[in-house]
Amino acid sequence: MTSHSKKHEPFEVPNQFAIQHGNYKLEETIKAGVRRARNKNVLVLDTYLSKEQITQNQFDAGITLYSLWLRAGGTQRTIISYEKVRYGRIDDLNEKNISAKKRMNEAFKITGDQLSRCLFAVCCMGEYASDWANNNDLSKRSGIDVLRLGLNELCNIWRI
Repeated sequence: MTSHSKKHEPFEVPNQFAIQHGNYKLEETIKAGVRRARNKNVLVLDTYLSKEQITQNQFDAGITLYSLWLRAGGTQRTIISYEKVRYGRIDDLNEKNISAKKRMNEAFKITGDQLSRCLFAVCCMGEYASDWANNNDLSKRSGIDVLRLGLNELCNIWRI
């Protein structure tokens, strides 16, 4: 095989096992003739949707909640800064952050304590519903049902 024929490889398979089990989707990129393999199961909600455990509307409600959480500044900070401690982080907040946090808190207030905890754990923190149920002294099988109830409530609140 020459290096010339190597250039025209349509895509690089990241993991043959993952391709066989449907975790990656082959899609075109901006460059003509170049394709890439995109991971479809980035979020737990993606996994539930691909296994048809939740509906498209429930998925959209979960993604809306996740987007609000990100806009409200709710990212997980896993990298420690070695710079001096800075104060006055309030300047990082703007009207969009405050509005997203307010909208998210209103939804949590309407859904109630138990459903909002499940929604936050699954949609925002990426925890599986069965793990959440097990950690909260519930049956592992009831976790997905609690998640569905919460997502249905979000669909009703946001008219999705």
